[in-house]
Amino acid sequence: MFHIGGDEFIDFRQIENYPYLLEKARQKYGSEARGLEYYYEYINQLARHLSQKGKRVRIWNDGFLRKDKQSLIPLTKEVEVCYWTNWEKGMADVKEWLSAGYSLINFCDNDLYYVLGEQAGYSYPTAKKLENEGNIQKFSGQQWLNKNEMKSVRGTYFSIWADEPNAKSVSEILDELTKILPIFTKTYGEK
Repeated sequence: MFHIGGDEFIDFRQIENYPYLLEKARQKYGSEARGLEYYYEYINQLARHLSQKGKRVRIWNDGFLRKDKQSLIPLTKEVEVCYWTNWEKGMADVKEWLSAGYSLINFCDNDLYYVLGEQAGYSYPTAKKLENEGNIQKFSGQQWLNKNEMKSVRGTYFSIWADEPNAKSVSEILDELTKILPIFTKTYGEK
């Protein structure tokens, strides 16, 4: 498995502010190109190369299959989509990814992100919160999949992000995780 990311390097809502991408895309795909094409081509080439080397390739969802900015070329199906958020209205809903034929992995940021320092509006998940609100069929933004739709979901991850690495000691983090992870495993361990 090889995660190539593919998000948070530009503001996808304002791709026209990145003239290099726009220029390269229009040189190759014509005046209707929006800039995403050059980016998609790069991701597709990278995914193809890694797949040929025997790697499963993963990307984050937020920069692709957008509602507000369409690409003239499709994103390869050789990628597994790590669906972590839909905080911005231009991002595709989880069901749009399924309808387009992609395999998903649930990284539900609302419930399954442990962000040190509680940056970007996140609060620490707790065992109680996961017991009360955790559900394997729930994705970011209160999006829900039915059991049949879940067949296209390869798994669920609990993520720890070190936005402020000194916000807690290693002992504090491990202590909290010993309470949270058993509930995570119980709730998300099987489809």
